[in-house]
Amino acid sequence: MTMARRSDSRRRRMVCLGLAAMLAGGCLGTGSRMLPQDRRDYASAIADARKQQALLNIVRIRYSEFPSFLDLTQVVTSYSLLHQLAIKGLIKTPFLHPNDDFSGVYTAQFAEKPSLTYLPVGGADFVRKLLTPIDMSVILSLIQTGWPADRLLEGLVVSANGWTNRELQGHDVNRADPQFVRFVDAMQEAQLANALSAHMKPLSAEDTAAILQASAVAQAAAAAPSATVRGAAMAALPPPPPIRVELCFWPEALSDAGRERLAAMRSELGLDPQVDCYDVVPGDIPPDDKSVAVQTRSLMHFLVELAACVEVPAEDLASGAAPRLAVTEVIGGSGDRPLIRIRSGPSPPDDPLVAVKYAGSWFWIDNDDDHSKRTFAYLAMLLSITESGGGGAQLVVTTN
Repeated sequence: MTMARRSDSRRRRMVCLGLAAMLAGGCLGTGSRMLPQDRRDYASAIADARKQQALLNIVRIRYSEFPSFLDLTQVVTSYSLLHQLAIKGLIKTPFLHPNDDFSGVYTAQFAEKPSLTYLPVGGADFVRKLLTPIDMSVILSLIQTGWPADRLLEGLVVSANGWTNRELQGHDVNRADPQFVRFVDAMQEAQLANALSAHMKPLSAEDTAAILQASAVAQAAAAAPSATVRGAAMAALPPPPPIRVELCFWPEALSDAGRERLAAMRSELGLDPQVDCYDVVPGDIPPDDKSVAVQTRSLMHFLVELAACVEVPAEDLASGAAPRLAVTEVIGGSGDRPLIRIRSGPSPPDDPLVAVKYAGSWFWIDNDDDHSKRTFAYLAMLLSITESGGGGAQLVVTTN
């Protein structure tokens, strides 16, 4: 009877030890289980922060203040999980023998330490990101992937073959030339009919030679013995050759009326009607009738145009906190319409796309305003494309 009781006690001790081991094992692999949720949370928080920063800078420009950008360049999160399991002491339970000595103690400590690295945008990086005109190849690539041509051209192009887009000049807004509007309409119509394509042209022999020479210089600079020599050699590198883009129309995919509108647009831009593909070159004046000269806006220029669409509270206009603009509407392919609508009021709606508080008022973009949401998405895409890649002074913020 005594042996049976002791055997039963040993089995129960093993059960308790097994339960403790299960408790410890149940917390193993915590990092892998948290990764999907944490990735979603961080991605959502970063996206919201970028939207708020973009909207705040648009509002600041409307109030004649300088924009300030802080790029989030790195997110590092570390997890630590400490297990402690001790077997000792005395415990008496109904299912253990009165003479059995047994105790179990299990503790666990979990810690998460995120580290966020921010890079202020300034100096040469500010010029590259915000003041350099956007390459037309980027705009045409976005059109080629399905982004609406009219929205991109209205927001990012200054002129086409000398015909100018709507533009803010001081406190006045110059309306777009009708020829530019018809150019935008023809591009949009051709895109919707799959009668428009853009592709990169092969590099010329001179461009290829320049790229090979620059690559050789860069490799030699990388092998230089000192950082000063490397920096001087890299600074002396010539700029890369421009990306050559060709814009093609396919009139057979258009309706009869569409072909007439395309022909009229070609005539107004001085394009050769006998060819369907045209070189896209930077500038105001094309070199010949087989080229489209396009002048593009910089991101700062685009932000200024968007700032003209901010609805400023009447008291701020009356006090002079924000300047009055002669025109706040932006001409587009379908008539007068703003590039974006940024509302204002004492409090934001319940579910805005993005909202920020500035100068005592709230500014927001309505979540059901698809037109404004698309324009804001283009801005977010362009800001992401030009995101800082590092270098310069860094401000590291660590939260525990």
